[in-house]
Amino acid sequence: LPPLSSELPKSHCEKDHHIAMVLGGYKVVRQASALFKSILYHHPGPLVFHFITDEQSREVLPTLFATWNLPSVRVHTYDIDAYKSRVDWIPNAHYSAVYGLMKLIIPDILPYDTEEVLLFDTDLIVLGDITPLFDAFNGTPESALFAIGKNLSPFYTQSKDRWPAIGRGYNSGVVYLNLARIRNSMWNEIWRAATEEQLKIFKRLYLADQDFFNTVSFNHPSMFVLLPCVYNFQLGGISQPVNCEQDDRHEKIAHFNSPQKMKLRSNLVVHYAQKVAAYE
Repeated sequence: LPPLSSELPKSHCEKDHHIAMVLGGYKVVRQASALFKSILYHHPGPLVFHFITDEQSREVLPTLFATWNLPSVRVHTYDIDAYKSRVDWIPNAHYSAVYGLMKLIIPDILPYDTEEVLLFDTDLIVLGDITPLFDAFNGTPESALFAIGKNLSPFYTQSKDRWPAIGRGYNSGVVYLNLARIRNSMWNEIWRAATEEQLKIFKRLYLADQDFFNTVSFNHPSMFVLLPCVYNFQLGGISQPVNCEQDDRHEKIAHFNSPQKMKLRSNLVVHYAQKVAAYE
């Protein structure tokens, strides 16, 4: 993937950009409010949020955004219970439970006229303009369906209980989806077949949707293009930031990808947690 340009064409300030998240419960919405604010602070143009929600989060999200009175922001919610049966048959040892698995069927949940979407985990904080991400598919072949960042931890190279991956693998905390291409592909058949095959070996998922994306990339590498690591700078307990090999490293998105989240006592987590506090 060519370097993402920092020069923003005028059209970027006029075009709707779509962001999707899966949220469950009042606590998650409260924690994610700093992420929402950081996106809004750094993004120069109109935004459309797509929230896949349970009953609790669906109660509060529209009210939260209404109190901010943002004329260039639209919010759509989708009932997770209508889609759970598509993925809840998959054994999953990850703490995200069924919520992480919903990422696999985002192309079927969002409206058909939404052709591209940026999919975020809720344990992120945006540190700079993310607009260049929305050009991630420019100049890519039709086979490219997902733009995703490298995993900064050695999990897929060292763990015995790991699904297939290419090298260190990918981290799915930030993924840009070309929904139009995915819907014209065999994506549902591909991920389901890969899942059934690997469950015969591993019996369960360990890193939820991330295991899916890595297994599919192992067999279909042309479906994936690489995002710069600064758009998913991971702060998990076994993450190795030195693996972010950008020459001019200015992190745009920090990712608290451990069960402890911002309570993890590392220098980097403490540093970026202060960025979160600025939006609370």
